[in-house]
Amino acid sequence: MNGETFALAAFIAYAAAASAYIISENRRPQAAFAWTLLFIVLPGIGLVIYVLFGREHRDFSHRPGLIRHEFDRGPGPLAALLAAQDETLAMLEARSGPQGRVAKLVRHNGHSALTKENRVDILQDAADFYPRLMDDLRGARTSIHLQFFSWASDALGQELKAILLERAAAGVQVRLLYDPVGSLFLMNPRYRWELQAGGVQVAP
Repeated sequence: MNGETFALAAFIAYAAAASAYIISENRRPQAAFAWTLLFIVLPGIGLVIYVLFGREHRDFSHRPGLIRHEFDRGPGPLAALLAAQDETLAMLEARSGPQGRVAKLVRHNGHSALTKENRVDILQDAADFYPRLMDDLRGARTSIHLQFFSWASDALGQELKAILLERAAAGVQVRLLYDPVGSLFLMNPRYRWELQAGGVQVAP
């Protein structure tokens, strides 16, 4: 295979992958066509433009305002939680000033609710992480919320898919959020369709 043939084959593969990815996002036909054309006409540059301007940020851009509204409007769904947090913050400050100040900073700057009775385990190795993840997924009874930078439809991804579909069929709410750039060329459209068809909410 000479250089020109290889370059043509690579370009065709790139165009097909870009088209499949844009279509999988369920955009309006006009927008999907425009982004696909940009990817093909400006390879590489089109991808950079898409990352900067094409990804949907509207849902996320309104969230800080919505959260701030919930915190500031007084009595409501969060009133009891906020009252309990005041007691917890006072307890933290009494025990350890720095911890209490950090908790207050998170609450007021990040508008994040402070909750108790949580446990965090740091798993740095894949050999420890994935078996633990699968055990936790199999044991889920109410909801599963996953957020990954990179998610692939490889052998491990197929095993995870089977668990997620089984849990969704059992009535568990299952959501998967992944980064479209980090998962580019790793998750094929059929894999995502199978998850969605089985009741899993999937979004880039």
